[in-house]
This record gives sequence, structure tokens and C-alpha cells, in this order.
Amino acid sequence: MSQIDVDVKSLREAFPEFASECVYPDGYIKRFLTQATMYISRDNRVLRAEVRELGIQYMACHLMALS
Repeated sequence: MSQIDVDVKSLREAFPEFASECVYPDGYIKRFLTQATMYISRDNRVLRAEVRELGIQYMACHLMALS
């Protein structure tokens, strides 16, 4: 079982609408990435690593949009 690490830089690259460090500071995004891993495990046996990473990024973006 492989555990993945999703970082702020990869989220900003995948979702340019969250690229502004003024509007979305690193700490803010990190908080939502951490929350996203409560819904989508970083060490899931069913999903490939790149699919898990994208799922965690989508969940973090969703949570940020709701906040």
C-alpha cells in the first residue's frame, strides 16, 4: 500500500483558480488538503496514486469553495 503526499504546489498547478497566494495562502490550502484526507485516504488500495491525488485535490477545492 503506497501513501501519497499532496502538496500546495501541485494543487495550484492543477487548479489555477487557486494560484493567488494573496487570496489563498499556503497555510489555508494546507488546512483544506488535510481535511480532504479525512474523506479520501492517502493510502487507498483501490485507487491508483494519481487518481487519489486528484481526488484529494478536488475535495480540498470543494471544501475551499464552500468556506
